[in-house]
Amino acid sequence: MPKLNPFRPGSVISPGTFVGRIEEIEVVEQSLLQTRNGNPQHFIIEGERGIGKSSLCLWVDYLARGDFTYDGKNRLSFVVVNTELHAAMGYDDIVDAILAELKRQIANRQPLLENCKKAWDFLSRFQISGVRYDRPQPLATNNRRLDELTDVLVDLIEESLGAVEGVLILIDESDRPPSDAHLGQFCKLLTERLSRRRCERVCIGLSGLPDLMQKLKDSHESSLRIFNILELKPLEFAERMMVIDRGIDQANTNSDTPIEIDDDAKRLIANLSEGYPHFLQEFAHCSFATDTDDKITCVDAPVNASKISLRYRHVVGC
Repeated sequence: MPKLNPFRPGSVISPGTFVGRIEEIEVVEQSLLQTRNGNPQHFIIEGERGIGKSSLCLWVDYLARGDFTYDGKNRLSFVVVNTELHAAMGYDDIVDAILAELKRQIANRQPLLENCKKAWDFLSRFQISGVRYDRPQPLATNNRRLDELTDVLVDLIEESLGAVEGVLILIDESDRPPSDAHLGQFCKLLTERLSRRRCERVCIGLSGLPDLMQKLKDSHESSLRIFNILELKPLEFAERMMVIDRGIDQANTNSDTPIEIDDDAKRLIANLSEGYPHFLQEFAHCSFATDTDDKITCVDAPVNASKISLRYRHVVGC
C-alpha cells in the first residue's frame, strides 16, 4: 500500500496542522473581537513569497466563521468574504469580486436569507458584468459600486438580528493589482462610509507581498493608517520541527506501517528551509517520498533538498 505523503508543497496549510504565528493570531483575534463590539480594527498580513500568508488567511477564515474557538470555549460568528485579487483587476473589479463572494456566503446561510431581505434583494439581482481584467483603468474611480456595497453591508448587519456578529472582508493576493486599481482608496472610503452610516462591525483584512504597502499609499496617502500591519517572519526552529512532527503523526494515522524520522534528518530539513513554510513542506515532502524503509534519515533528506533549495530560491527571489 503506498504511503500517504502528508506534506503539501505549494498548498495552503489547513488549520489542523498550522503551527506558529502566535503574536499575529492574537492581534487578529483582538481585531475581530473589537469589530464584534463596534470598534472595527483592520489588519494587513504582509511578507515574502513562501512565508505562509495564505495559510494564515485560511486560519483567520476558520476563526471568524466559528469553526473553532478563540479562547477555548467561545466562538465568533462572522460572515467571511474571502477572495483573492488578480494582476489586471481594476477598482470596480475588486468591488464586484467582494459582492459576488458576499452573495455566495449569504446564499449558504438560510437564517440570513430569511432575515436579510434588503441585502439579498440586491445581491440576488447582482451580476458580474463579464470577467475582463484587461480593460483600461479609468482616470477616476466610480463610487456607484462602492455605494452599493456599503448599502448591502449596512442592510446585512442591521437585518441579521444577531445571527451575524460582523463581516470580515478578507482579501488575499492584495498586492497583485496595480496602484491605479485604487485598493487603498477603496479601503479608506469604505470604512468612512460605513462609519457615517454607524455600521461599525465590518473588518477588512488584506494579505500580500511587501510592495502592497507602497501600492496602498500610492492609491490613498492615509490608507495605511487604518490598518495594523503584521509582518510575517520565518518560523522559529522549534516551530519548524513541530511542523515535521505533525506531518509524520498525520501520516501514521493513515498507515498500517509506522513512519519514523530521526532527529538529525529533522534538523537538516528545518535548517535548509530557513523557516520558510513553503520550503519546509517541499523538503519534507521529497524526503518522505525518497524514503524506502519507513525511517527517514539524512540519507533521504539532503539529496533532494539541496537541489530544491536552489530551484525555489530562484523562483521566489529569496
